[in-house]
Amino acid sequence: MIDLARAFSFVSEDSRWWVKLGILTALGFGALLLFALPTTHATAVFFQLIPPDQRAEVLEIYPPNLQETAQTLFTQMDAFGPITAGHALFYGVLILLGFSVNFYLQGYGLELIRITRAGSTPVLPTLQPIGLKLTDGLKMFFGNLILWVSLPLMAVGVAILLGLLGAVIPSEALFTILILCGFLPLLLVWGFAIIYLNSVCLIPFSETSRLRDYFRIGWVWQQFRKHPGLSWSWFGLATLSNFGFFAVQLVVPVPYIGQLLSLAMQVPVQNHLLGQYAAALDERNGVKRKNETVDDLFKFLQG
Repeated sequence: MIDLARAFSFVSEDSRWWVKLGILTALGFGALLLFALPTTHATAVFFQLIPPDQRAEVLEIYPPNLQETAQTLFTQMDAFGPITAGHALFYGVLILLGFSVNFYLQGYGLELIRITRAGSTPVLPTLQPIGLKLTDGLKMFFGNLILWVSLPLMAVGVAILLGLLGAVIPSEALFTILILCGFLPLLLVWGFAIIYLNSVCLIPFSETSRLRDYFRIGWVWQQFRKHPGLSWSWFGLATLSNFGFFAVQLVVPVPYIGQLLSLAMQVPVQNHLLGQYAAALDERNGVKRKNETVDDLFKFLQG
């Protein structure tokens, strides 16, 4: 069974958990700041183009505890003026650094999946080697992107098919029912399938760090078909914890404190849950894994 409580408490078993989580949180918050300046400036330029009496509607997209902060930022960013070529170059560097930090955090999470699956110690990965985590995170980004690109491609295909069917189906009501009860649910189901795949595909990918193993969709489907109860249990707990992290960001009244709390726990909790799921699959499939150390894992991955 998947143990949600352990996913939140396992970090305390690592003697240096507070150092590792502190650095991870700082990196995650740093990545947010790297993206924040260019996106805030771009939004501020757009914000100043909106008539003053309509700006409150734009601010409604932000959580209530951040609306006042956002309005203050947009007003201050107006002093920067329009985005120049110099701004674009500087912001490009910041965005590149932000992506690099995110790649590292994704790679760190992948290593946590390996450790949890194998029952290795310490329970939290070390912060090095940096290069391995960056390359793993980059591959995960491309794998994630490729799977998500399939959704708009499917939507385009559906739109073309609908255009052809519109000339054939005489009844407008029947055509509307076909869209609402056929094609829209199909896109929605595939969207949920991509969310599921982008998590579970990390299990075979974590074994080799080869990008092609990210797309072992047949293996994922086989595990889901053989162990539906276990698979739904993991997916439900992972979704529940994500909603919990989102709720923390909305509920905490102090700006950015909720985001910091979520950053501190989201990477370890989500990846530990997935590692538990992988270990449970191994147990049910009769796969024996030795209690490896982190050094053993590094030697395996580095060939």
